[in-house]
Amino acid sequence: MSDVIEDCWSVLALAPGADERSIRRQYARLLKVHRPDEDPEAFQRLREAYEQALARSRWAHEDDAAPALESADVPAPQAAAVHVDVEPAPAREQQARTLLEGLDPAQLDNLWRQAGELGCEAAFEQQLLQRSLDDETLRLPILHWAVPRRGWFTPWQAVPIGAYQGDELLGSLWQACHAQLQHYLQAGDEQAFFASLQHWGGQAWLEPFDRREQFQAMLLELLHDHPGSSTALFERVCGYFNWSDDDGGPRPAHLWQGLNERCRRDTWFARQQALAEQWHWHTNPEGNAAYLLLRNLEFKQQVALAQGFSEADWEACEHLTQTLLYHYPELLDQVPHRDLYFWRRLAPRPLHPRSYLRVMSCMVLVIVLWLAGPDFFAHPSNVLIAAVVGSLLTVQLSAVFMRFWLWTAPNLLALDLRLSEWLIPRRFNPDGERLLLRHGVPRLLLALPIYPMLAGTHPWTGIVALTGYFAVGLLGLLPYQPPQEGGPAWRQPWVTLHRLYEFNLAQAAVLLVTVGVVAWWQVHPPGVIS
Repeated sequence: MSDVIEDCWSVLALAPGADERSIRRQYARLLKVHRPDEDPEAFQRLREAYEQALARSRWAHEDDAAPALESADVPAPQAAAVHVDVEPAPAREQQARTLLEGLDPAQLDNLWRQAGELGCEAAFEQQLLQRSLDDETLRLPILHWAVPRRGWFTPWQAVPIGAYQGDELLGSLWQACHAQLQHYLQAGDEQAFFASLQHWGGQAWLEPFDRREQFQAMLLELLHDHPGSSTALFERVCGYFNWSDDDGGPRPAHLWQGLNERCRRDTWFARQQALAEQWHWHTNPEGNAAYLLLRNLEFKQQVALAQGFSEADWEACEHLTQTLLYHYPELLDQVPHRDLYFWRRLAPRPLHPRSYLRVMSCMVLVIVLWLAGPDFFAHPSNVLIAAVVGSLLTVQLSAVFMRFWLWTAPNLLALDLRLSEWLIPRRFNPDGERLLLRHGVPRLLLALPIYPMLAGTHPWTGIVALTGYFAVGLLGLLPYQPPQEGGPAWRQPWVTLHRLYEFNLAQAAVLLVTVGVVAWWQVHPPGVIS
């Protein structure tokens, strides 16, 4: 006997040449010691030894049967042949056939007991196996009885089942298991699903390592394909099978990772929803952001809430928005707002330093033009004095006014948003960042002294200056392409001007024309227009 065969007998702790039933019973006993989930390597050795021992036992049985087959080929006397032809069917097979006539699966326990009393258990079980193969309507009821009662597809199996027969019957069991679990998931009955999982998972035919892996893979696929299943159910399934990332998790790995990611997503979103539902006034930045974005608030409620927000609250809104958009876009259907950045129109809009530069430059320019006369530009000191005086006045006046306006503007936010939505065309204000009152009132007040200061020389001078001022402001609403950095040297002044004032070409052209006309008329007043 080879070393491999001797080793398989030693692993099973059996004497060489043990019969098939002894091998199965010993394998069943050893399975309790070498479980696949506790020691996969020992289980694999046991499984290989079991298969080798079974194969050896069957070969020995075939060798013993060979002489009988050879003797059957020798012609027998004619008288003996006559007796074979007329010999009736074996009594036990006939008794088993009688018991299985008009089979009712609910009576299988009773029929098996009767078969035992008649001594035809083996014939009964063999014919029951054949009936399950022939009659698909009875297949599952027979299997549901035979698998737990008679140990089919387990080491305790007594009736021989061929490979093709086993594949067909196991296929029916797999289909029934999958259909039942899928039905409960689709119905949303997670309690019934888990109870069914425990029922199937506790059956002995699923104890072999390869079937256990197949069963777990089927569960992973079912849970992955039903996104409505809860995180709590997934955690219960993980606990049942002792799944965790510490040992790499079950396979397929991509399904396991996908379910873990979905679990984290659902847990995160459930927490955000809980923050929104349990919100009370200014709980914390995360709770405020969740309440604003995840609750369907009226516009007045949004404005009232936003007026009390701090910088941390707006940062939390930005973080929550980006998480939904870029990490969990599949959750967007559960958010009541189509535009997640709707809150930006509620956020404060501090004036950019560029705005102060524009105000100061405008005031200096107006003062210089106001002081201009026929001999003004002949003396550079006049320009310098006017620029200094204009800058000082501009800084003081603009600082006082902007402090007052930045304190007042948030209280007009609701009205400001409504007016901006009605009066500013959407194509000029796609993001809603421009507000009619917040941004328009300072520019309007800045325009008030332009006409009185420049109309002294001639009314048309003030009109042209005021028209140019408003034209430059309105042209800023047009979309444009900012100039690219670098390029030819002749473009650098334009790039620098854009960086300081963010003017487009149309604004720059109107500004230059307006300043040129007003300066010319201040030095050379136009004639009286009748």
